[in-house]
Formats: sequence, structure tokens, C-alpha cells
Amino acid sequence: MDFEIDVIFELSGGISFSIEVNRFETIREVKDKIQNIHHIPISQQYFVFNGQPLQDHLYVYTTPILHRSHIHLLVTAADAANLAPPPPPPPPMHGHSSLAQPLLERQPSTLPSTEMPDNTSLTQRRMTTTVTLSVKMPKSTDRVHIELDRKDTVGKLKEKIAAHEDMQGVPVNRIALQLHSMGQELKDHVALQDYAVVENPEIDVFLKPPLPVAGSRRTHPGKLKVKVLPMLTKERIEIEVFPMDTVSVLKQKLEELQRMLGFRLPQGNGYFFIHKQQDMHEDKTFHWHGVSDGDTIETFDGFIITNPRS
Repeated sequence: MDFEIDVIFELSGGISFSIEVNRFETIREVKDKIQNIHHIPISQQYFVFNGQPLQDHLYVYTTPILHRSHIHLLVTAADAANLAPPPPPPPPMHGHSSLAQPLLERQPSTLPSTEMPDNTSLTQRRMTTTVTLSVKMPKSTDRVHIELDRKDTVGKLKEKIAAHEDMQGVPVNRIALQLHSMGQELKDHVALQDYAVVENPEIDVFLKPPLPVAGSRRTHPGKLKVKVLPMLTKERIEIEVFPMDTVSVLKQKLEELQRMLGFRLPQGNGYFFIHKQQDMHEDKTFHWHGVSDGDTIETFDGFIITNPRS
């Protein structure tokens, strides 16, 4: 395996650059490279890959990033001008001010202009700044068309959906969205344009389970509440089980929620559970594993192989 790969970073407005990344580097170390090369503070860098944010602690080899993968880099507009050295300036021109134009390959003003004229029609401008989304509500067979500015966030889209007549009484915090073509949940704070949304994309709406009543620690006497952390995600999913349930019950409940919410799980049951750094056997109970109320259980990609006794 080649440990060094080239990764392409894309910004809004068509700006992009490539850097060499080692598969054993963390996302935080990749950000440090960008800071050294392009002078963007690490605190102002935010990576989005396939619609999912990349956390600083992840190693590149644990993510789906491959050679020549494209990652969306979100930075402030003030920093975008410093991403790469500007192209050679045009020859000085008498009577014109010298304005820096980093990353934009424009012809000198003495040449015939090929840019869109200033009197661009309002219709053309509107088409470039707005997007019409085809939204599938849970209780409707037809898709609903919702128009938003490309710079609007996923959270703004959720507010529009919650206000629709098919969603009356459903709070915004129960709404989960995913691009039909991606199958991954969209994050509230990310702008639509940063998900590379094209004209008339299809958005699917899912409903999260209702939040527990305030002040109640358990919804059923004798049950345990455990927090499940799926591998390679930042999800923290709370699930209730009985102490004498087998671990296979937890897998069933987790996969039901995955179909509803769209978070990542390996296909073909290719994962197992870890509790306090010990792998869990699906045919054993939570009591047998020593699981207590409020404990954290993590998933780990792969299979448990047991050696048959001779």
C-alpha cells in the first residue's frame, strides 16, 4: 500500500488545491500542513467529506479518504484569499489601480472581455444563487419542492420542512435529513452548497425517536440505559435494554435506528461491541458482561473469531 496520497481540497467559489497526505497522519496533522502551506489557522478549518465532518482525532487510514479524494474545506471568506500564491501579475497599466486577484485567472482589461456582463438578468442570477430541493416527507408518497438559497444551512431547510402541512406537530429536533444519493445524515450547521448540492436534489426526511420526558432517568423500571458509539462517527445513541437481555438485542435495536437515522454501520453485520475494552458476546447477557446503567458501549468494525476447543 502506498502510504502517501494526494488529497484535493475544495472551497466555495471553485477554489481548490492539492496536498500530499500520509495515511497514518491524523486530520489535525493535515490541518497543520494546510496552516503551514496556505496560512489558514487550524481553528478556522473545517473538513467535510461525503457530507460528513471529519474529526481532528481520526487517522486518515480509518476514513474512506483515498488517493485524489475531494474534501470540502470550510474557512472564513477573509482566509480564502491566502490559500495559494497569486498568479503572476499582469503588466502595469496606466490609469488602473493594482488590485490583487488571488486564484482567479482573469485576462487583462485591455483584452476582449469574456465575463458575464453587468446587466445579467435577475432570472439568471436567481438560478445561480438558489436551489430547488425535492423533499420526501415520511407520510407522503409525493415529493415536495422547497426553494432555498445555496448559502442557507441544513438547519434552515429543517425549519422549512417542519412548517409544512405534512409535518404539523413534529418538532425540528426530531427531523433528520439525508441526500437520497448519499444515504448519510446532513448536519444542521453546514450550508447546502458545501454538500455539492446540484439543481433539484432529492432529500429524504426521517424522524428521530421522541426525547425522554424531562426528569425521568428511565422509561421502564429495571431497564438499563446505555450509550452506543458507532465506529467512525460522532454519534452517541442512547438505547434501553434489560439486564438479562442478550447483546444480540442491542444489535437489533441499533440497526433499527440506523435505518431510521442513516448513521454509518458496516454492511453484513460486520461489527461487534466493546464494553470497558472487552469484546462482548452476542449470546451473553448485559448482566453477564457487567454492564451498568449509563455505561458506554462502542462498536468495532470486524468479526470475533473464536477458536474451537479440541
